[in-house]
Amino acid sequence: MHCTVVATFNIFVGLILSTRNMRPALSLIGFFLLSIPLNAQSNVEIGVSYAGGFNQRDLVVWNSRISPVFFTGFDLRSAYTYRFQALPFQAVGQIGYKQLRFSADQNAEIHYSGNTQKLSLAFGGRYLIKNWNIGAYLDIENNRDFDVFRTQTSDLLRYAGVLEVLLRIKYSLGIQFAYSRALYPLQDHYLMLNPKHQFRLGINWTLL
Repeated sequence: MHCTVVATFNIFVGLILSTRNMRPALSLIGFFLLSIPLNAQSNVEIGVSYAGGFNQRDLVVWNSRISPVFFTGFDLRSAYTYRFQALPFQAVGQIGYKQLRFSADQNAEIHYSGNTQKLSLAFGGRYLIKNWNIGAYLDIENNRDFDVFRTQTSDLLRYAGVLEVLLRIKYSLGIQFAYSRALYPLQDHYLMLNPKHQFRLGINWTLL
């Protein structure tokens, strides 16, 4: 059953996104699904979302002021959830991949464009109220690109707080919205490529 779930998941994602640079992320998510234990109180979920982000103020980089830029892209993640008996609470662990595209607006002193790709782990829980799930998480992702990852530096990882609302349309299908705010690091040259405020809106499937 585990192999069937992983194969179905990879086929589904492949139909939506086919860029080569996503293969390591998909392999990692597939391994996550394949290796986690399941029982009557646990579930495996996948989510596909539109993602956006912004900085609420001008940034100063290289002695130049950069006007706020709106980022757009997608977020793909899988989750392992565990429901505690007799409690309306669910422990959640997530692994995700996101890509955000950006371009400086016409009035910025520095004109730039590109995309940001991040792998993340999130840990937290959800409070269950009928068809509504209210979640809070600590999200940890690579702050630096992997080709410049150096263990001697203290800014390899980025930490963010996440609030999530999930509406269950039925047991296996839901609509999710999440807002995240970066906690550390907050230097402008990092926010220039990965904004402080981010959100995602999409669909959540419960596979098992």
